[in-house]
Amino acid sequence: MNKCLIVINRPVLIMYFYGLWKNQYIPLKENVDFFVNQSCLNYLESFRTLFDLPTGKVYAFEEPTFTSPYYSYYKKCMNLVNNFFQYYGLIKRIKDIPLADYKYLLTFSDDMLHLQFLIFDFKKRRKAEGLVFLADNGVDLYLDYQQGPKSLIRRIIKKVIFPKYAFIPAGCNRLVDIILARIPEKCNCSNLRQVRKIDYRIGEEDFGKWCEVFGVDWNALMSLKAISNNTILFLGTPFEELGISHDEIIEFLYAVKELEKSDIIIKPHPKEDFSSYKGHFDLLPSDLPVEILLGGIRFKFVLSYCSSALIESSLYGQQTYYFNPPSSSQNFLSEAIIQALNIHLYNLIEGSEVPNFDVNNEH
Repeated sequence: MNKCLIVINRPVLIMYFYGLWKNQYIPLKENVDFFVNQSCLNYLESFRTLFDLPTGKVYAFEEPTFTSPYYSYYKKCMNLVNNFFQYYGLIKRIKDIPLADYKYLLTFSDDMLHLQFLIFDFKKRRKAEGLVFLADNGVDLYLDYQQGPKSLIRRIIKKVIFPKYAFIPAGCNRLVDIILARIPEKCNCSNLRQVRKIDYRIGEEDFGKWCEVFGVDWNALMSLKAISNNTILFLGTPFEELGISHDEIIEFLYAVKELEKSDIIIKPHPKEDFSSYKGHFDLLPSDLPVEILLGGIRFKFVLSYCSSALIESSLYGQQTYYFNPPSSSQNFLSEAIIQALNIHLYNLIEGSEVPNFDVNNEH
C-alpha cells in the first residue's frame, strides 16, 4: 500500500508539514500517518480539526533530552541515566510501528540518534521499495560537517558502538533518498540522489487558524503590527547551553536600542531560560512559532545570534542581522548561506543603516 509516515518532533514542524502537503511536495495527499513527539499531540489534533487534512493513525513518542557541555557533572550523569531509559522505550516504540506498511518516510531532521534507528529500520523492512524524504527545517542542511563529529564520545559512538547510523548529520545520511530544501544549491547533500526545491511559507489567509492552533492572541499580534515599523525583533537562543551569559546579551541589546532609537521585543527560544530578560524588554510567548511573527508582521529588522529562524526571517523578506557575542566564536551558519540570504553582520558602530557584510568574520 502507498502510505506515508511523517515524523514530527517539534510543534512548529506541523506548520512545515502543512506547507509541504498543501503545495504537494510530499508524495501523497491521502494515507498519511504521523510519528510525533508527545508535546505535539494537542497541536496536531487542533491542526487536523481546523484544516482540511485527511485523518490517519498517530504514533506518539517521548524524545530524549540532551546534555549541554556546560551543565554540571551531576546533571550530565542524571541526563545520561534518563536518556538510557528514554532511548530504550523509544526504540521499543519504533519496533511497534508497522514500517513495512509504508512506502514513504518523511522526517525534518535525521541527526538525532533515535531517528537514525527509525530510518535504519524502515530501510531494513522496506528494502529498495521504501523512500526516505528529509525536509529542510533550519540550519542543519547548510552546516559544514566535513570534519565529522568533534566530541570524543560521539566519535567513539560513531566508530565503535553504532557505526551504521549514529549521529550522522542531516544531509550526510546515505539512507536518505530525497532532500527537500529551500536553498538546494547551498545544502550539504552532495552524496544524495535527488534534491528538490521547496517553499513552505504559510499564507496570510492561514494566519488566523495557526494562531488558534498555537493559542496565540490574534488581536495582540495586530496591536504589535501597528508599532512594528520602529520595533526590533530579537530571536533568542539557549545561550546558557552555549556558555554565554544573558547579562552579556542584555548589555548588547541596550546598546542596540540606544543606537537605533527603537524598541526591542524578544521572542525567547523554547529551550531558553528567559527570566533574565524580564524587567528589561517586552517578551513574546516562547512557544509562539516565529513563522507567524515573520510572515504576518514587518519589523524594522530581525536580530539573532545562531537561531535557525535567521533563515526563516530572510525567506519571509525581513531585514535580517546576526551578531557575535564576544565570549563565543562558534560557527553556525555557512558563509554561503549568509551571502545567499543577504543576512548581515550587526555591529554597534554602523548599526542597521549601513549593512556591514564581513565575509571574513567568524560567526
